[in-house]
Amino acid sequence: RPERIVELARLAVVPRGGHGREELEAAAEEIAPGRVDWVLAPEIGIPSSQVRRRIATGRPIRYLVPPAVEDELRRMGLVPSP
Repeated sequence: RPERIVELARLAVVPRGGHGREELEAAAEEIAPGRVDWVLAPEIGIPSSQVRRRIATGRPIRYLVPPAVEDELRRMGLVPSP
C-alpha cells in the first residue's frame, strides 16, 4: 500500500539522470504534496541492475558502491566476505 507510506512518512528523493528537476518536482507534488525532501548527491553512472547482477553471480562490487553499502550487504549475508 504505497499510498499509506506517503500518508505516514516524508519521501527522500534523489534526482537521477534522464529526468529534469521540473519533471521530478511535478511528479513529487502529485504523489506526495508537501512531503518530499530533495537529496542532492553526485550522480554515479552505475545502474543498480549491474550491481545486483554482479552480486547474483558472486562478482565483486568494490568501487561500484560506497564501502558502507558493501559492508551492510555483507552483514546481511548478500555479499560474501573477501
